[in-house]
Amino acid sequence: MEPILLLTKEQPHSLHLSALEESADITTNTNTIAAHVAADTDTDDTNETITGFSFDDATNILTISEAGNTWPVNFTGTTVTSRSGMTNSTSIRRVSNSKVAITESDYTVILEITVSQLMLPGPTTSNTGQILIIKDLGGSITRLNIPYRDYTNNQVNTTINGGIIWLQSDGTDWQQIN
Repeated sequence: MEPILLLTKEQPHSLHLSALEESADITTNTNTIAAHVAADTDTDDTNETITGFSFDDATNILTISEAGNTWPVNFTGTTVTSRSGMTNSTSIRRVSNSKVAITESDYTVILEITVSQLMLPGPTTSNTGQILIIKDLGGSITRLNIPYRDYTNNQVNTTINGGIIWLQSDGTDWQQIN
């Protein structure tokens, strides 16, 4: 179990939540928390509820808000990564032209049954690590302009008709990785 960082403000009483521990039963911990809430002299109605966080990239200050009170936490001298609205999306496109060229921004390409030739970019040091997922919806065999290396290192010049292949450039060849 990973340690939990508990941010508290100092209160003018001697009861602390440090008595909480994993080995204590629920009743003991519940009673400890209840005693803390009753004794902390905090009269707001959102007792012990964090109501907001904000981070200032320029000063490396994290501000924690709790019912009108704020506590700054200075992260100066530490490595701080701020992420908001993260997304992990990759490109996907469905193609139906008879001849389709893969671009450097492609990640997943879905080939309609009308695609007969797929133009892969040459594997070079500039696209080392690039991954291509090719889903062939079937119909006819789709030929590639350059081969890829399959599991047994054979050169293959077609997609899997009605199947999916994952290719990755190693800088010299496109390698099948699934």
